[in-house]
Amino acid sequence: SQEYTLSSQYENGFLDNVDNYDEYALKNGIYENYHHCLIVLDEAYNTFTKTFNDSLGRFLSYHGHFGIDIIFLFQSKRQTNREYLVHTELMYMAQPSGKRLFSSLFKYKVYSTSSNFNYNLIRSENLKFNQKVSDLYSSGSKEIYKSYATKKILFLLAFIVFSYLLYKFLEPKHEPDQSSIQDTRFVDLNTSDSKKPKTISNSVDNSDINTTIFNNNRIYLKITCFPNGCKFRNYAIDLSLDSFLELLSFSNCHIFLQDKKSGNYIDYFVSCHADFERVLKSLENSSQGFANEKSPKTDSSPMLPTLK
Repeated sequence: SQEYTLSSQYENGFLDNVDNYDEYALKNGIYENYHHCLIVLDEAYNTFTKTFNDSLGRFLSYHGHFGIDIIFLFQSKRQTNREYLVHTELMYMAQPSGKRLFSSLFKYKVYSTSSNFNYNLIRSENLKFNQKVSDLYSSGSKEIYKSYATKKILFLLAFIVFSYLLYKFLEPKHEPDQSSIQDTRFVDLNTSDSKKPKTISNSVDNSDINTTIFNNNRIYLKITCFPNGCKFRNYAIDLSLDSFLELLSFSNCHIFLQDKKSGNYIDYFVSCHADFERVLKSLENSSQGFANEKSPKTDSSPMLPTLK
């Protein structure tokens, strides 16, 4: 080029009375159309080939004296001669599109030389997709590739959610709290009956079991239940199963032990308030109490004393 020839003449002493080469070159119109310009050279390997050219090498080493900045665009730095790359001040290396977090966000690593080693890494930058800039560039493919990293993140999130749901589904059920004791008041002994067993729930705090069930204000009874009725030991009382359950619930009695003798009957050991004894005696002495045990509308409250 003209500048390369002029610089060779200056270096070899063929230019007399030239003390400042830069001023002399500017006066002679060297790169006069490119002073203080930014030159962006796409597919730069078409000009700066793998074969080194001294004139182009001179231009890269001296262009700054004329206020010129240059940007080379390569698919790969191996497409040009290494001697050209020694003049690199900043190298922006685009990261693979498939590894971007979002398809519309471009990520670049900035290096201080043409060597992409970690010790040359200055920073990383993200650029958002700009349609106006994209319209200025003609590419062989208009496809916007989906982010591979996004796919992996979505797959990982789906896997975590699936694992959590699977864990909740297979998680063993916790046993009921020991502070809440579910006492079975009655189990239907008639195995031919299709009805479900009837239960009366009785919650007793373990810390209060001695004061609630075992104290001087309680009486203790033994009741034997058959499939067709229940009998109170030491009392001439014969109640149906339903009446037995209703009586225990009404009187706030607690079953603290049950002993299944066989498939035909069960012995229940019950703790009741001391006033419950008056109820039993009233039932024993009354000829009308619980006369029609099968009728749920029978009102037996007039014959039962009020418990405190």
